[in-house]
Amino acid sequence: MPRLRTYLIGLALGMVVVLLLAACGGNGEESTAPAGGTQAATQTPAESPATTPAATEEPGGDGGQVSGEIDPCDLVTQEEAETLVGHSLPEPDKRTVGPFDSCMYSGASLVDLVQVQVGSDVWSESEFDDSMVEGAKMFDIEAKPVSGLGDKAYWLEGILWVLKGDVAFNLMVSNAELTDPEKDDEVLQQEALAVTTDLAKKVLERLP
Repeated sequence: MPRLRTYLIGLALGMVVVLLLAACGGNGEESTAPAGGTQAATQTPAESPATTPAATEEPGGDGGQVSGEIDPCDLVTQEEAETLVGHSLPEPDKRTVGPFDSCMYSGASLVDLVQVQVGSDVWSESEFDDSMVEGAKMFDIEAKPVSGLGDKAYWLEGILWVLKGDVAFNLMVSNAELTDPEKDDEVLQQEALAVTTDLAKKVLERLP
């Protein structure tokens, strides 16, 4: 699975949009992919959903601004992000994507990336389940339930989604170890899940 930063960012942003679309078809009803939504599985990294959410994205500008009550950069600190990638990082980029506020730490390397997105009153528990499953189908990946995190949690090939009460958040961590080309993809997935799960536990403790 490609792990370039542009692909990861595009996947995270595009998945927000796709999961929200899936939620619109939830509540027990079968949802259908929007026109072109199923193309993600066959696109190259450069063509993956990086351009999908442009209409819903509100750039943060210098340093960035977020619109919600929860600052995502308070959920994952710069010090924690630097520990995860193994070196210092510039100030994070903040922006709002749909109902989610995003905090992204990234460095010069294409693979160094730590991102957290958080939103309130996005999904009920049943809508969350439906959105994860239907959204994963649109990307031709699997939504794997993760136990012990919040009320509900799913692992979607590099992105961990968690629902706790009325707050939903997702986390993505990429670094040199988690993109080692000498390792089997399944091994990388398990390592990434372990690292991201540990980070999610810290985030849960910081939620209001």
